Amino acid sequence: GEGTSGINVRGAKADQNLLLMNEVLVLSSNHALGFLSGFNTDVTETFTLYKGNLPATFGGRAGSALNILMRPGSKESWQGQVGMGTSNGKLLLEGPVVKDKVSLIVGGRVSNVNWLLQQADDIDIQNSRLNFYDGYVGLNWEIAKGHQLELNTLMTGDDFKFSDQFGYDWANRISSVRYKGILGARISLSALMADGDFDNAFFDPEGVDAARVKNGMRYQQGKVSATWANENLAVTGGLEGVKYQGKPERIAPFDSESAVQVEQIGKEKGLELSGFLSLEYELAKNTGFVAGLRYSRYAQLGPDTVFTYRPNAPISENEIIGSTPFTSGKIKSYRGLEPRFSLRQNLSSSLSLKLSYARLFQYIQSVSNTFGPTPIDLWQLSTRYIPPQRSDNFSLGIFKNSKDNSWEYSIDAFFRSSVNQVEYRDFARIFLNPHMETELVFGQGQAYGAEFLIKKNLGVVTGWLAYTYSRSLFRSESLF
Repeated sequence: GEGTSGINVRGAKADQNLLLMNEVLVLSSNHALGFLSGFNTDVTETFTLYKGNLPATFGGRAGSALNILMRPGSKESWQGQVGMGTSNGKLLLEGPVVKDKVSLIVGGRVSNVNWLLQQADDIDIQNSRLNFYDGYVGLNWEIAKGHQLELNTLMTGDDFKFSDQFGYDWANRISSVRYKGILGARISLSALMADGDFDNAFFDPEGVDAARVKNGMRYQQGKVSATWANENLAVTGGLEGVKYQGKPERIAPFDSESAVQVEQIGKEKGLELSGFLSLEYELAKNTGFVAGLRYSRYAQLGPDTVFTYRPNAPISENEIIGSTPFTSGKIKSYRGLEPRFSLRQNLSSSLSLKLSYARLFQYIQSVSNTFGPTPIDLWQLSTRYIPPQRSDNFSLGIFKNSKDNSWEYSIDAFFRSSVNQVEYRDFARIFLNPHMETELVFGQGQAYGAEFLIKKNLGVVTGWLAYTYSRSLFRSESLF
């Protein structure tokens, strides 16, 4: 691999990573506070992690990209699996709806961990609960030779409560339809449409202040790309669009004994459009490079209320002097060019050198009042006062194989420079805040480090050993 993954800075996430299922955007993917993935390995085919070398076909985040491919069901015979483990029970069923033409795969998991909590000595842990589920349905139709249609739906969710102190629950659904076709000896086409629906909530279940806060995001995604290729050259171009609609954020009483009053604020709407072009060329037997360019444009859309602040004063709640309501239309727009480049040089049959550069823009931020990834993160769109992050990513790696590729060794260094990186003011009010910009400051960030990997691929014993050193720096001229 090349580059680095995301690094957290205090409460704000410095550079979020792009998570995709068959190139479809996924906003949340973790179970049990990140201990388990929301993707069932029984229904996944493979995954590709892009770190420093991010293709021009991907964008929207300032960090890495992980594209998980879901496997089609068997077109030959029906088969299934049932399993029960210490953390979850699972079910898998797959087979041909129309033999050799249409296949169906259904997989699901349900948590089975609450009995473990009962074994703890701590009474608070005994009174806690942790439930999660995920389900996947995929239909693959071979319309004709070289032409396929895929319909997929992924549903995941968690429900966690720690004694009588706090808890959260969330649910995520992503549905998509995708066409893949070979139009000639050298041309292929891919097109997809997707719809995502994400809800999350956290709650305080005890006392007169017992309350439940809920928010979420709805989004639609469309993408089309075409590739022309011969023995030495491949050219890919396409268009992509994502429409975001933040769900209203709402606080309500947790039960009838709570004195909390119902309160609700609206969230932003945005449209991100991109065009991309990529060229992959083998210069010689031992040398290849990939050059790409992505142009992205984002617009914040109404309805929304934009606050006005006193000129030459810090953006804070005390400096608000007015507001302007927008019922529809464009409120603020941003745009940028995102060049990409990577080079591979084989120094020998078992030794190679790789370097890459990528510029990335991020128009939606994942914000949280914790250091780690949680399902109650708030997705915040760019606004007039919250500009997109921009990062420049460099990586350089040396890769060595030995003994017929049974062993792999690599050293991979990275450097990242970013602007408009987000940081929180002290005691920031994150939720139910109609002017989130008053709680944020923006500055410059840097991250650098190196990854070392030793991997054994063949033999009775296989495995890998890795060590990563990284450092993240942030500087802002604003006062906290």
